[in-house]
Amino acid sequence: MKVKPWGSEEILECNDSYTLKRIFMKEGKRCSLQLHESKHETIYILSGKMRLIYEDTETNLYEGEFFVIENGKVHRMCGITDCVYIEVSTSQLDDIIRFEDDFGRK
Repeated sequence: MKVKPWGSEEILECNDSYTLKRIFMKEGKRCSLQLHESKHETIYILSGKMRLIYEDTETNLYEGEFFVIENGKVHRMCGITDCVYIEVSTSQLDDIIRFEDDFGRK
């Protein structure tokens, strides 16, 4: 498990075809405003409530809901409550362009 400033993530599987992660986001925290040039991901909410910023829209996601994040789209996940979700993506783990980050990461 890798501790992040907004929570933690655990890679459950990583191979040439896909990566599966279990992610915990703390209430009131958020990840970078970011995009991926190649990586395509789908998130599925296991528990809690999340706000997803996706391009020019904001959507609340609840337990049992999912969202597909296409490559090249600006996005950010925000914990409305403590939130656990699954991310299934292509395996370009270093494909991240950050535009804004609460923790000073580049």
